[in-house]
Amino acid sequence: MHFTTIDFETANGSRSSICSVGIIEYVDGEKINEYYKLVRPIDDYFHPINTSIHGITRDDVKNEKPFIDLWPEIEGMLANKLVLAHNAAFDMSCLRAVLDENEIIYPTMQYNCTVQIAKKVWPGLTNYKLNNLSYQLGYRLNHHNALDDARACGNILIKAVKHSRLETIESFFEEYKITHGLIYPGGYQTPSARKRSVLK
Repeated sequence: MHFTTIDFETANGSRSSICSVGIIEYVDGEKINEYYKLVRPIDDYFHPINTSIHGITRDDVKNEKPFIDLWPEIEGMLANKLVLAHNAAFDMSCLRAVLDENEIIYPTMQYNCTVQIAKKVWPGLTNYKLNNLSYQLGYRLNHHNALDDARACGNILIKAVKHSRLETIESFFEEYKITHGLIYPGGYQTPSARKRSVLK
């Protein structure tokens, strides 16, 4: 079971305004690497609502590196990997936006969403928010800390595969008919959707 989980927090309504990132790499269902960084966004206005959610301020990141300087560290954790996020549409749009902003070519990577996975495995829950799912699965979550959100995301996938009693992550996705999204140089494809080109 090899995969990577990721979570971004943003400074404001712009998807490229990433102010923190948490990434965890898993091999055979075990964490092998945890990565957390505060990020100084190019658009460094911190909306009060965003700060009220994650607690990060402009002062917290003023001496941190911008995303473009962190990308050489991050790329190897994502490229040619299966990447999971909770509400992946948001996190993948943040990734694409910040790469576009910095004129960085997209890596090739598959991705999926633990919200959609949880809906397949545990239908009928009141909601599928990360804090609610984590509580129901017995994980104490420090919500909106990017690294802990990435941990919770990994916990959901591992618990889902165990719940299915299937031996591999590949057989799990096949059994539940879960298709992956794809990001690649020049475009992306959402799960069960057509490819979309990115105009430069």
